Amino acid sequence: SYSFCTLLGTSNMLYVWLIACIVTAPPVVNVKYGRQFDVNQQMYGLSHDPEHNHGGEGGLFDELVCNRDFESLGRLTEEKSKEAKPEDISPWFPIGGARASVIPGSPFSTNKHMLQLRSVANTTTEGIVNPGLFEGVPIRGGISYHVSVFAKSDEGSIDVRLSLQCPTTSPTDSIESGSVAHHVFTVRPSWKKFSFTLSTDDHQSCSDGFFAVIPLQASLLYFDIFSLRPSDALG
Repeated sequence: SYSFCTLLGTSNMLYVWLIACIVTAPPVVNVKYGRQFDVNQQMYGLSHDPEHNHGGEGGLFDELVCNRDFESLGRLTEEKSKEAKPEDISPWFPIGGARASVIPGSPFSTNKHMLQLRSVANTTTEGIVNPGLFEGVPIRGGISYHVSVFAKSDEGSIDVRLSLQCPTTSPTDSIESGSVAHHVFTVRPSWKKFSFTLSTDDHQSCSDGFFAVIPLQASLLYFDIFSLRPSDALG
């Protein structure tokens, strides 16, 4: 009763005993049967599990780059691991003679890993490619895409080209011929965020596009938090 609880509150030992009794008491749930409120017929519900099929990526959130922060740690491969391995770059993959790996380090305290990209030739055929979330990056003609990335070089100033591609068969066939839109920026030995816009012509579109990162000189580069978003997306 109320008076009994007030009396027990005056003693520390008895107060502890009272709390123990409250915690161990069986819970009681009261359920009211019948309709309580009318639901607006224009409302609807949606449920999905994004961890199984990435249902929330690229849909509710308009990001087009998969594993853009390199924190998937093998979840996108058959062999899943809790600790990052150098080869855990899926679905990214290197092209030409480039070598790519996930290593510890990042410009963010909450991001424990970043991409290390090494190119050994002064050509435009080496780099790394992202095929998007659902078997290709959907590239639409006549719109703009917002692009951003954090990057730094091991030493010196290195020019890097980021591009949207619509290759005829695969991104390894021809980096140059498949380019729909691209932007070149200069990476230096300190972390910096680069932001720019890629615009496509009206006739340039494909559903199986790719997002390519191509160093224009032999170099050792580091990247984190890529982003590619269509400008006409809501929000």
